[in-house]
Amino acid sequence: MPGPAAHIADLEAELRCHADAGRWQAVLEVSEDIRGLDPAAGDPDGLTTRAHQALQEADHERRYAEARMAEDAGDWAEAFARYGALAAEGGCRDAAQRRAVCQRIAGLRTALDEYAAARDWVKVRDTITELPSVQWGAAGQYAALADLARGEIAVNPPELTRIDFTDEVLSLS
Repeated sequence: MPGPAAHIADLEAELRCHADAGRWQAVLEVSEDIRGLDPAAGDPDGLTTRAHQALQEADHERRYAEARMAEDAGDWAEAFARYGALAAEGGCRDAAQRRAVCQRIAGLRTALDEYAAARDWVKVRDTITELPSVQWGAAGQYAALADLARGEIAVNPPELTRIDFTDEVLSLS
């Protein structure tokens, strides 16, 4: 029966094999086995550190993909929350920028709902017009509402605000 040093050497070889294959969770498990046998054991070639980094990167990628799916589905609040968590951890691509876009779109959609409820068709039209400048395609789902707003504006055009220059003209004379 091999001694503890030989068993640790076998485990280190297994650790390297898992690392070479990119099986990072297995690397961590074998590393724990090694530490169980020798608490003072080092991190051979930094493989345990690399495993932690690789698993963290994979977790970020998975969570980023989930945020993108929420965004693509138009679930702006969910996308905002997921991008926010990623941005708070730092170093995750464009999470902070995407979070800001989701927040802006959610705000515009809330305002749009309020304007439509108040039947303020000019603001409905203007808000729908603003959506694509924040994210291309974001106004697509509001095509019917945009048509309604344009129709209501055509039938009942808003009053133009008049500027009264009477006092200014009198003061110049």
